[in-house]
Amino acid sequence: MEPDFFVALAAEGNRQLAENLLRAASLGPRVTADLKRRLPVAAAPVGSVFVPLPPVTGEAGGLTCAVRVEKGSRHSACLDEASRSAARTALKDAWGIIDGPGEAPAAGVVLALCDRLPRQVVGSSVYLPALIAAVRCFSDLSLPRSVMATGCFAEPIGSLEAKLGLFHERRERLGLDSLLVASRGPVEGDGVRPCVDRKEAVRQVFGFVPWHPKAKVQRVHVFCGDRHEAPWPDGSYVPVPLARQLVPADLREAVAKVKEAMSNSERVELSIGGPLPLAVKLGIELANHPSEIIFVLRRMRWLSNKK
Repeated sequence: MEPDFFVALAAEGNRQLAENLLRAASLGPRVTADLKRRLPVAAAPVGSVFVPLPPVTGEAGGLTCAVRVEKGSRHSACLDEASRSAARTALKDAWGIIDGPGEAPAAGVVLALCDRLPRQVVGSSVYLPALIAAVRCFSDLSLPRSVMATGCFAEPIGSLEAKLGLFHERRERLGLDSLLVASRGPVEGDGVRPCVDRKEAVRQVFGFVPWHPKAKVQRVHVFCGDRHEAPWPDGSYVPVPLARQLVPADLREAVAKVKEAMSNSERVELSIGGPLPLAVKLGIELANHPSEIIFVLRRMRWLSNKK
């Protein structure tokens, strides 16, 4: 095993397994000493998506593994037929949720850690983490924090107690606040955050249901003075220029101009290139607007008025 494999194991929440394997490995004293220093501080990137995998026969403690969706890749070899089917469905559903144009691009659900062990992943519980990872991949968004998810809406959740055990054991190390669970039927447990359908699950994770960058959406960029750096190419949005310096009396007129630019569209992405009082005023005035509006600040999709 390569040294970086032990670091990856620990970073994805499996420090004890990494230390056990390291003791049995023959990597030489210098490499071993270096890894002993690195394992306690190894951490996965913020915004990772994890799946809890209860222990199988002959395995102690179970495993937590990051789930990624990679365009142009194949599904991980570790997935059994049921998991592979769930992965394919997750990719298709994610593309539909974000209103992707045409056919979804070729992509694979990748559990690199399980491929390297190797460790087979069985059943359909990979569906929910694959769905979240696919929405993140296809919409070009990042997650504000890491997520652990499991389950499939078409089937009852299996091994919930064991999965909760993994969640509670590793939540602090992985930066998690709850275990997101999809299931046919009710689920309960300390730390469980159930979701009743796909869009609710996505909304719980992202704060809103993202759209594909090429989805049919009215895009509006409001800006003050020369703050004209919109997050979209020229010609793909409606510019709403305002005075360089705004006074409180200008804010009402600014809101009116933005509403006019939205053209009664059902879906709007509103980019705000102005001072905080303008963003606050627009957020308040448009909170109950009948259109679904995603507010974009600093070139990142920030929140939705339909949360």
